Amino acid sequence: MTILESIQAAEAKAEELRQEATKNVEALLEETKRRTSELASKMYAEAEEKVQQIAKDCDQKLIDVEREINQKFEQEDQKVAALAEKRMKVAVDFILERIIEV
Repeated sequence: MTILESIQAAEAKAEELRQEATKNVEALLEETKRRTSELASKMYAEAEEKVQQIAKDCDQKLIDVEREINQKFEQEDQKVAALAEKRMKVAVDFILERIIEV
């Protein structure tokens, strides 16, 4: 093999290696894009689940707080009603005493 043929063979081999390296790099880039996309999708799905759980927890907390407030109002209403009932009896007794005195 002559020097020229050796140089041409080396150049052909170098071109072949360059093309193979380019294919490998492109394959790696595609794989990286695919994995990145999968990871982003997974992270988005997990974040969406967390958002839904937080919303559910907030809704439950609101229901609990509303129930607690309603119970306090009910207790206060019962106290006021009992006091009004007691005062009503006193007022009726007072009025009846005045009527009987006349």
